[in-house]
Amino acid sequence: MAPALTSFRASGELPDVGLKRDAVLADAELVCLLQNRRGVEVSDLMVLFDELAVTHGEAHEAAVAAVQIGPRRLPTVRDAA
Repeated sequence: MAPALTSFRASGELPDVGLKRDAVLADAELVCLLQNRRGVEVSDLMVLFDELAVTHGEAHEAAVAAVQIGPRRLPTVRDAA
């Protein structure tokens, strides 16, 4: 799992559709939630994660692509600690 998380944070590359991809996206959302709690402005990213949660089909894949555009903007786990 660690290589998938590292790859996403470095380049936006996600595993193929499935549980591992969902876990990587859930981890990124959790880190954003932790940062938000600390007062870091991540509302634009949280909007994208909300779209992931409520969309299906093509709209869902568009939301995944939007999250992938700026993975380096995602806070790191260390930042969220």
